[in-house]
Amino acid sequence: MMILLLFSCEKEERHLDIYYLPQNMTSAVRIDCRWVQSSMYQNVKNIIIRDEDFNSEFDTYHSELNESDGIYPPDVRIRILYHHGRETDTICMGEYFGIMVNGQQKEDSPKLLKLIKDRIYKK
Repeated sequence: MMILLLFSCEKEERHLDIYYLPQNMTSAVRIDCRWVQSSMYQNVKNIIIRDEDFNSEFDTYHSELNESDGIYPPDVRIRILYHHGRETDTICMGEYFGIMVNGQQKEDSPKLLKLIKDRIYKK
């Protein structure tokens, strides 16, 4: 009974694990989502965001993403692992446009892109 009580009181943790390439980095080929985290790119940076206010705003934009019928996946510069509860979503974004969530292309979200870029590039 005590164990059940402990698990039911456990707070759902949300955090973002973001891998990203430097701004305006050029590449001869389109960068696939899984490559952003690979050792192929030595300039990959990583940040973990646990700030609840930021993550709430992120969650709002994330939940508003709509399916897209686009046929061209983004040239990925930002890869986000969004840990929420027992789930993890993989979000891949281009530097200026293009977004995929768990392999599904979504309509662009300028607000979400700006939120992320402002935080990782700290303008």
